[in-house]
Amino acid sequence: MRDGFYLQAKGLWEGGVDVMLVETCQDTRNIKAATLAIQRLARETGAQIPIMISGTIEPNGTMLAGQTADALVASLSHLDC
Repeated sequence: MRDGFYLQAKGLWEGGVDVMLVETCQDTRNIKAATLAIQRLARETGAQIPIMISGTIEPNGTMLAGQTADALVASLSHLDC
């Protein structure tokens, strides 16, 4: 999954995007895979690539995988984006 995100991010970056939006995510593992791919691209290009993340929270207050919004934020707090 991470390799697929990397190829997509690389194509977007080479196409001239200014920021990466990891959008409509329902599982933290997908977000982690996407951010790891973008961070790899940033290391390889020497660029600082801004990342925005959009997580989907269901009416019951969790993502589809059961993680709460607070847990999602804690899981991603290490990112410098």
